[in-house]
Amino acid sequence: MTTKRSGGLRLFLAAVIVLAVIVPGFLNRSPWIILLSAPAYTTLYALGKWSTWTLAWRTGGVRAILLAVAITLPIQLVLVVVFYMIGLGASLLLGQSSGLQPLASVDVVTAGALFLIALAISLSINFLEARGSAADLPPIADPRKLDTDAAFADEVEVELDLDPRPLTPQNFYVSRGYWKRDALYDALEGRGKPVVKQPDAASDKAIATAEARLGVQLPESLRDLYRIMDGGYVGWLYVPLKDNPRPVDEDWRGAFSIDYSSLASLDQLQTVKEHYESFTHDSDEMPRNADKMIVLQARYQDMTLLDYTHGPEPKVRLVDFDRHPDLSTDVEYSDFKSYFAALRRPRPEKLISSDRLLSYRNQPIAKINLAQQPSEFWLSGVHVFANIAHSRKDGSAPKKQADDDLVAETEARLGVKLPHCLVRFWKYRNGGALAARHLQISKPEEGYAEIELPDQLMPMEYFATLAEASDRISYPEGETSLRKRHAGADRLVILQAKDKEAVLLDYRGNTLEPGILVVDDINSQHLASAVRVNSFDLLLERLRAWKQKS
Repeated sequence: MTTKRSGGLRLFLAAVIVLAVIVPGFLNRSPWIILLSAPAYTTLYALGKWSTWTLAWRTGGVRAILLAVAITLPIQLVLVVVFYMIGLGASLLLGQSSGLQPLASVDVVTAGALFLIALAISLSINFLEARGSAADLPPIADPRKLDTDAAFADEVEVELDLDPRPLTPQNFYVSRGYWKRDALYDALEGRGKPVVKQPDAASDKAIATAEARLGVQLPESLRDLYRIMDGGYVGWLYVPLKDNPRPVDEDWRGAFSIDYSSLASLDQLQTVKEHYESFTHDSDEMPRNADKMIVLQARYQDMTLLDYTHGPEPKVRLVDFDRHPDLSTDVEYSDFKSYFAALRRPRPEKLISSDRLLSYRNQPIAKINLAQQPSEFWLSGVHVFANIAHSRKDGSAPKKQADDDLVAETEARLGVKLPHCLVRFWKYRNGGALAARHLQISKPEEGYAEIELPDQLMPMEYFATLAEASDRISYPEGETSLRKRHAGADRLVILQAKDKEAVLLDYRGNTLEPGILVVDDINSQHLASAVRVNSFDLLLERLRAWKQKS
């Protein structure tokens, strides 16, 4: 990466190589200097783009380099002609022209000397910009040392703060895939309708079926991942492009198609040929051996592949066929186990913690005028469940505002007394989009820290105890229900649950004044580790909306 020193040298080198042709033109030296300079320009250009040419060599070998030279040399020749003509034109304008001179040995010697000088400068630039990969650069295993290493404080900026620890099958997945139904969410939306939860893990039978369809045997380490979950979201993952990679973007490559960042489910696995046939039948666009490569994930033509071209034990290739079908591989691994061992995940973002955040937050809801509190609490958007119910046109749509009858009916159904403050807010708007989502979790004497609540809370008609919602779900064999997983599930009232996250009223310790639980993962998290606020009143004292800047 460019540093202050190398940047200065680049500017100096640019001046040298430009003047090295303009000056001979001005002095009316032989035009043969153009042919002498073009190869030198091409060489210096390649050194200036060293990482790109290195990648071309790694992915395409001699053929790629020859192709690049064939493209670059004519361009550099044109540049040399332009610079020479600028010098020659200047001499004519200034009346300094004495006619073009024949090629002399001094021209060759001078051109050679200037090339050697430029070559030395170019190599120095590459050395400075590659220092991070040498032993004196802090290793990726602890990139935070860069912050305190004075020798490189001006040289290297940490662009990728990667966790040095290898992944394990247990922490590989972040969440289920977007294509999988959320059973608890569906159970709440259905208001009593039974829901069948699909198993998260793939069975050996499902794996064998996929292998038979594809005509290959999946690597055992990949099978193990499917036995944990049948594909899913894995988050942003990276693999190194070189030995001793620096914590910079150019030394790493996104895996599993960054942005999509998922391992395809077994039924989604397909060959590259099948992937291409979904949008083109032009054989010229099809990569070679497309029927022998299995797509683990693809974002357009950026793919993570199992390559069975050379036999039953597949290699793993990370490719981008947008560049060229034959020059597409960014990095390759001999087997899936090696690939998995190389994967690294960015360190988790730190908890939002800064007193500066308060300048972007309104005052707590509890400190606002009582009449204005509901309008600060809610946005205007209705809850998605209400939209679904309205679309059915079957009379199941929730009320826009809770009334006394709805409150009494809900309390009777749940067997609890709803907090007075909660009722007041739901009488203003019966569920919907939240404006006040920023919940302070720090003590007053500590620095400000917060978490975010979900973006919506349900209409009162959809409130259900965790036990009731769990009973609506038919779980796969061997999976523990939410009722059994969480003690006192019949005393936990769900205000919102989606994608593992949940907000609950907790009546287990106090039947009159429930606490509020903000749960990060209701499917696996022990509720004792959830964020707890002891009452709805206290929640309002800690809850803030985003401040709209005028």
